[in-house]
Amino acid sequence: MAFCPKCGIQVADGTLFCPGCGTPIPQAAPAQNQPYGQPVYGQQVQNQPYGQQAQNQPYGQPVYGQQPQGKATNAAGERKAGQEAQKGMAVLSYFGFLFLIPLFAARDDEFVQFHVNQGIAVFLVEIAANIVMQTVGKSGGIIGLLLSLLAWIACFVMFIFSIIGIVHAAKGEYRQIPLIGKCTFIK
Repeated sequence: MAFCPKCGIQVADGTLFCPGCGTPIPQAAPAQNQPYGQPVYGQQVQNQPYGQQAQNQPYGQPVYGQQPQGKATNAAGERKAGQEAQKGMAVLSYFGFLFLIPLFAARDDEFVQFHVNQGIAVFLVEIAANIVMQTVGKSGGIIGLLLSLLAWIACFVMFIFSIIGIVHAAKGEYRQIPLIGKCTFIK
């Protein structure tokens, strides 16, 4: 069996053009006295452990256990840990008082602490808005009603900011929440 030199799919011997992309398939001369395991012209070399069959993966897709191509890797070919392993902790930062878990559990992780700072800011604004709603809102009058309405709007906006922060944390981004993202509570 031969492989397309452009898209990498396997084609039958004697095929002139790739059925996937239409690229001409180079025809190899009949192999004569070819040592076992040596590739014939036009075939890909597959380094499979002894006893394992090559898997028919789409071109460019990693086989199970192999490192995906195009990802950030260090010199040894290992993925950079950091924010990849800590996305869950960063997301947890936006769930109210649960920011305390990543605050202490991932104390040395810069990515998590960035999102903990923003989670604290959202939490404090929500607490302040709730206090205003509970105290001033019950006093009555038009001013109490207006302050209560503003506090309710602030709580809703903080809910939206929490969702924005969760999305940024899940993507592994260092993006600030609008308006309150620059507040720093921990270093």
